[in-house]
Amino acid sequence: MIKKCLVCGTEIAKKQSIKVKCKDGSLKIITIPHKKVHSRCFSEWKNLYRRLRRKKNLKDLKCKWCGKLFHQKNLHNDSFCSRECATNTINKRKGVNVGYRGTTHKCKLCGKEYLAYVSNQKWCSKKCRRDIDYRVNYEQKIINVHIRKARKAEGGGRFTKKEWNEKKKLFGNACADCKKSDVKLTIDHIIPISKWKEWAKMNKPNYKLCDIENLQPLCWKCNNHKRTKILK
Repeated sequence: MIKKCLVCGTEIAKKQSIKVKCKDGSLKIITIPHKKVHSRCFSEWKNLYRRLRRKKNLKDLKCKWCGKLFHQKNLHNDSFCSRECATNTINKRKGVNVGYRGTTHKCKLCGKEYLAYVSNQKWCSKKCRRDIDYRVNYEQKIINVHIRKARKAEGGGRFTKKEWNEKKKLFGNACADCKKSDVKLTIDHIIPISKWKEWAKMNKPNYKLCDIENLQPLCWKCNNHKRTKILK
């Protein structure tokens, strides 16, 4: 009786020979007994067999939220018929009112209307959430950059957002050099990072490089013009 491959349908030889490389580098021909599929078709047949086995195990189940009968799409989906039913159960567990899936909200950033999955969802997408988070924490991120730079230069020191706001109030929310108040203020080191080590050896101050005593508010133009100079 001639046997055919279950994948490609071609005739299978009674004995198949395969070349195998030995440890010493020589090649040996090994014969394999009669199989259901060719050796080249084995991986494809394995995937087909897995899919068929999965289909056999899928059942008709009852949704835990709405009680509706549904057919499983995969083996992991064994509780709910839809995403809406799943979110409703999560909301109930958290103690939030159910049914927010169908209500429309307005995005705080772009103003686009969207369907909310949960009651406290305020943004239409992850991108809008990231953008609004960046705007809120922008000043703190700049402070962290200055602290990191001082640590790399072995100058040390640390300051908070509250301390920086108080420093700006001391200068009347204006630039320390040009005295303009209608400009965006930037953080400037009175003694620059590049000159701190030499200056600290000579003067021996009580504060560190990135402490609030060594900082002043400058506008972007003045800060760019100052560079590594020490203003009097």
